[in-house]
Amino acid sequence: MAHSLLQHRKSFEWLAFPADFAAIAAELGAAGRYDQAAFARMIRNKRFGLFITEGDRGGAMFKQRYNPPVAEAMASAYPNTSMLGRFTIYAPRR
Repeated sequence: MAHSLLQHRKSFEWLAFPADFAAIAAELGAAGRYDQAAFARMIRNKRFGLFITEGDRGGAMFKQRYNPPVAEAMASAYPNTSMLGRFTIYAPRR
């Protein structure tokens, strides 16, 4: 990892979802049964310390799990990315 997560020196709550949650949220958002715009706003407002996704933006699994508004919010609010095996870590700017 190019920078240590400890360098952020920011207190935040850990919020963990099973991997399938993202896929379910994407399906519900596409069906209009989940307010993905509100979730994207929370991401843009940096309400989360970081994101860890399986795969990276542009990959088939990522596209299934994250709708475009959510993926764009993650990329813009958490632009520092590092790969760790099959996982991508999205961290905010320092």
